[in-house]
Amino acid sequence: MSSALTNIMLIFEPAMFAVFLAYSYGMIAKWCRTLRTKQIAMGVVMGAAAALAMVSPIEFAPGVIVDLRTLMVALSGAFFGIIGAAIAAIMAATVRFSIGGLGMLAGVSGIFLSAILSLVWARYVRPRIKSNALAHAVLGLMINFNLVSVVFMPTDIALGFLSSVGHWIVVFNIIGAIGFGALIRHAENEISIKTDLISAAATDPLTNLLNRRSVIDLFENLSTPSKPDRGTAMLCFDIDHFKQINDTQGHLSGDLVLLELKDRIAACLRPSDLFSRIGGDEFLIVLPNVNHEEMQIISERCRDAVDATPMMCDGEPVDVTISMGAKWTRQAGDFQSMFAETDRVLYEAKALGRNCVAISGMHNQAAMSQQAGLR
Repeated sequence: MSSALTNIMLIFEPAMFAVFLAYSYGMIAKWCRTLRTKQIAMGVVMGAAAALAMVSPIEFAPGVIVDLRTLMVALSGAFFGIIGAAIAAIMAATVRFSIGGLGMLAGVSGIFLSAILSLVWARYVRPRIKSNALAHAVLGLMINFNLVSVVFMPTDIALGFLSSVGHWIVVFNIIGAIGFGALIRHAENEISIKTDLISAAATDPLTNLLNRRSVIDLFENLSTPSKPDRGTAMLCFDIDHFKQINDTQGHLSGDLVLLELKDRIAACLRPSDLFSRIGGDEFLIVLPNVNHEEMQIISERCRDAVDATPMMCDGEPVDVTISMGAKWTRQAGDFQSMFAETDRVLYEAKALGRNCVAISGMHNQAAMSQQAGLR
């Protein structure tokens, strides 16, 4: 094979395409909202890379071609799981089968063997190696075990294949695994940083609840309930005499109270409810798709969850209660107007003696009398 060293440079074409795919991973990760869709998308593009690798291969012998299809399939399995491996392997095997020739059986076998080896690496080898570069180098070495598929070729062609280009394939597999892994890590780090920044801008730093800006955005995008007896409720509450807790127990204890309160209230809410800290000890809850009775039940459940047992601060029990204002409407209108009404009713609850729920449009004195009887 006199032109082997010259033709081997053709292998760099799919390798360069793999570099492009690694950089495009950031875009794919942004478009795909779930892990499964990301695995499917990357399985498809890596399968396409494997197919492209077979478009202009080195022809070692009639029907025996050399390319980096197995590297593409292995990388898909290593970084995108069994879904990515299966999709890329099936796409690559289909193309190799359609090409046919003397090396078809060995080529298809090598593709599926590479997929299996990559999954073994991801499951058993990768978690045991701390160094990323070393782990990816080991991946490259493991991929080379697919060369045993040459047993499906005639012995003289198999031996000639291994002696002429086998060492090149080993080198390119190792370099490709290290390079692709580094690019994927870089893309994942950028995504992680961007996600952290978005999360920091959307949440309260102490409680990790939605901040005021986020809850407003989500409120304005709520869908209108389909049933006429259902609507949207807003609950606004703060901690009774919270300043006294900070003054007597210290601000650290005050923060612990806020965190414990968040956990107790969150346990009373549905996954679809919006829970926000809008400042200091003031919190806001939006209940989409509820009727008026459900709003009353949930609001009272939240109040009782806080009042039921003291909260522990530095080993000392602290009695904590909340006052809450609530409003229900069939048509959720402007956030500011609804919040202003809910906030107004909150102060009505305070005027009624605190540790109660005041509801917009209702005679809250009766509610207060009921609460006094419960206490």
